[in-house]
Amino acid sequence: MRVPRRKITSEIPTASMADIAFLLIIFFMLTAAFAAIKGLSFGLPPEDPSLMVHVRPEQALYVKVLANGQYLLNEQPIRIEDLGPAIKGKIEQNPNTPVIIDTDPEAPFEAMIAAFDEAKLAGAKRISLPTPADRLRWRMLSGRGR
Repeated sequence: MRVPRRKITSEIPTASMADIAFLLIIFFMLTAAFAAIKGLSFGLPPEDPSLMVHVRPEQALYVKVLANGQYLLNEQPIRIEDLGPAIKGKIEQNPNTPVIIDTDPEAPFEAMIAAFDEAKLAGAKRISLPTPADRLRWRMLSGRGR
């Protein structure tokens, strides 16, 4: 008796590929909505008056980031390339000198980060980002508006 041979077809079943691709598209669409960029996280200190350190503006390095992205160091214009060496010179004289980076709300975010990076690379250990309450307190202490 002769057994008939069955021909094996060389075909890849693709019927389920479309289902898998559709499920992957739905998966990536749903997970992409939850992966929002959160930005930088800064730990703000609590509003406890006993923890506040009172520093007069004259005792600190005051870096102002203007709305157009330019910088002022103690009210003198300075380029970003010169900001780090200027801060480093003051930090070497007094390692506890605080650096206050006051950013205009309209300033580019990258400008504030660049000033922050320059201060960190210069060795500043005490970097402050003032709040509106801090600015008001400075005006009262110094008698002038920064």
